[in-house]
Amino acid sequence: MPRRGKNGLLTGRMLYAEEKFSNAVEALAILPGDARSRLYWAYAECHGVSPEDIPSKVRRDWRWVKRRLQKAPPRVAYTGKRKLIKGSYVHIQNRTGSEIAKRILKIAKALRYK
Repeated sequence: MPRRGKNGLLTGRMLYAEEKFSNAVEALAILPGDARSRLYWAYAECHGVSPEDIPSKVRRDWRWVKRRLQKAPPRVAYTGKRKLIKGSYVHIQNRTGSEIAKRILKIAKALRYK
C-alpha cells in the first residue's frame, strides 16, 4: 500500500490517485450538462486508479463505483468530430448517479485527509 513519506506528504501512486479524484469531484461540480454526462467525465478522470492506490477504508466504495459504471459495454458513437462513448451512463437512474457521486467525493476526501 502506498504510504506517506517521512515529511507526511503523499507519495507516488497515492498522490496520482488524489489528483485524479480531485479532478473527478471538480467535473461533477462544475461541468455543464446533466448528471450522467458529468459522471462520464468524472469517471474518465479517475478510471485508471487502482484500488491499491487508495486508502483501504474506501476500496470497497471504489469497486462499487466501477461496477456500476461498467455494467453495460461501451458503444462508440461519432458526433461530428467528437467520439462519444456511451455505456452504463445512459441507463443510470438519478438515485444511483447521486450515490456514485457521493462515493467519488468520499474517496477524494479519504485521499486528501489520510
